[in-house]
Amino acid sequence: MLNENTNNLNYLERTYASDTSFVRNILSSIKFTYIIIWDSGFGKEEDMEVIRKVCLAFLLVALVSFVGGLAGAEDNAKISINTATIEELTSLQGIGEKKAKSIVEHREKAGSFAAIEDLKDVKGVGDKIFNKIKDQITIE
Repeated sequence: MLNENTNNLNYLERTYASDTSFVRNILSSIKFTYIIIWDSGFGKEEDMEVIRKVCLAFLLVALVSFVGGLAGAEDNAKISINTATIEELTSLQGIGEKKAKSIVEHREKAGSFAAIEDLKDVKGVGDKIFNKIKDQITIE
């Protein structure tokens, strides 16, 4: 039974903790707690039911944290036009290597952008491209 439960916890760890170290740490703690309690002689079936409920509560907390992390990921994904490298800028739709170099050169000559709209001052970046990327960029 212990081996089966450990395998289940390993599966959960691989499935739900691939992107968030916080979740991975909680799941590892659950597995560790489960094994320690089992090895301590509290392996009676009625005790294991309590342990399962506690582990389920930990798992729910971990999953809520994981989903919350995904919700905030969109804000973290914005690229700062004041610090981005050429490679980072080329990840934006409509910005190739030539335009990315122009953005970096403009930034080096004129200084930091005061607003994202200032990006339209760069040669080759007009309203059409700006409107495609404005939700993906920041000046911070």
